Amino acid sequence: MKITSVQLVSLLVVLLVGCAQPADKQEESGEASSSEIDAAGEKLTVAAAANLRFVLAELEIDFEKNNATDLEIIFASSGKLTSQIINGAPFDVFLSANMKFPLKLVKEKMTTGKPIVYALGTLIMWSTKDLDLSKGLSCLLDDDIEKIAIASDKNAPYGSAALEALKSAQVYSKIESKLVYGESVSQVNQYVKSESVDVGLTNKSVIIGMTQDNGIWHDVDTALYTQIDQGIVITNHGEEHRGVDCQTFLNYLFSPSAQEIFAKYGYLAP
Repeated sequence: MKITSVQLVSLLVVLLVGCAQPADKQEESGEASSSEIDAAGEKLTVAAAANLRFVLAELEIDFEKNNATDLEIIFASSGKLTSQIINGAPFDVFLSANMKFPLKLVKEKMTTGKPIVYALGTLIMWSTKDLDLSKGLSCLLDDDIEKIAIASDKNAPYGSAALEALKSAQVYSKIESKLVYGESVSQVNQYVKSESVDVGLTNKSVIIGMTQDNGIWHDVDTALYTQIDQGIVITNHGEEHRGVDCQTFLNYLFSPSAQEIFAKYGYLAP
């Protein structure tokens, strides 16, 4: 059979597409892509809030070292991941940055049970510029701080905590015009690292997880925001396809080994 040049080119395109590698686990925007979701079928798929990026890198190594199951971790804001699960994304386990979004999945009958708190998050101010953050949130009133990044309170629990803290400290109305919103804490971190903003309100684990010079940071008074209870649920998809693996991973997160790693990255025990 004679193969034309057009047919040959088409064949090569098909072969190249078939050999393409899966997408990176984390997009710069902090959102899960369709290619990431599709590539995760052969592993236990963990949908994880963006603030967990650093701690889960170490937890993944520790878990896989002692278990036959491999993990595929997909990061995004908790709100985005919740929407994807409701719309049929084949995630097995959901690690949220709060309890609100897992409870929404329970209400939608998308989980096997109620969420369990696996860690308590902490909020910090972070900057890579030469600033004095020791005064706490009141320093955000200073003229030399012109742009402040926080995550969207619609999809990111740490954005809600940041907004609550700013209002509790009675500085929100005075610095509202300075605020720059990111889709998730991952995007807030990008803004700070690139010095697109002067200060970012983010999760403490980013400071501990970064290997290079991480600038300066200061804890936000925990009395200024509601305790950040981070919850986990097993989805119906996970129970149906990998029930034993899901339960093994959930149990692991409450083990002394895992809780020690959480503590290392600034999380508090539930």
